Amino acid sequence: MDEKIKRVKDKIGRWLIEENIFPSEAIDPQALFNFHIQPGNLNVVQKVDWRDSIVVGTNVLLGPLSAKINQLDYERKQEFFWDLSLELLKNEAIGDFDIKPDPPDNVSEVFIKSKPIFYDGLTKDRLMNTIYSMSKIMIMIPCLIAKYAIPSEEPEAPEELEAPEAPPYSFYIR
Repeated sequence: MDEKIKRVKDKIGRWLIEENIFPSEAIDPQALFNFHIQPGNLNVVQKVDWRDSIVVGTNVLLGPLSAKINQLDYERKQEFFWDLSLELLKNEAIGDFDIKPDPPDNVSEVFIKSKPIFYDGLTKDRLMNTIYSMSKIMIMIPCLIAKYAIPSEEPEAPEELEAPEAPPYSFYIR
């Protein structure tokens, strides 16, 4: 491994530990380094073919939540798919995403990758903010599923209140 890449890897590992995020090194033949971090099931990665950049990525497996999406009618599935896509597109931290395997008909996972952080812009602040942004996205996805998959109850119309009777007396204040 190139000395510059080793320094960056060590610096990222140190920053994560300073913030009480204890990374484990994931075995990845396609990466120069790949830190797996919890909470969040995120990875901080520098791929072999990237000379001077890293990304933060995750694959959100929807598990039982995907069944809730699959039960929706086609129109609601379309609405969910477009809302999810637009939420991901407008997030400034995201560089790329892939909704799998066959949206909107079948959605069981969402792969999300941050914008690349190039070495000349790599700071602890930028890395941590990217990690926090990715964590928030991971929370947003089940919330959006709940919006579409959990039926909302129509609130009952409130009973009409009768106007209060006028008091039997009145007074005048000067």
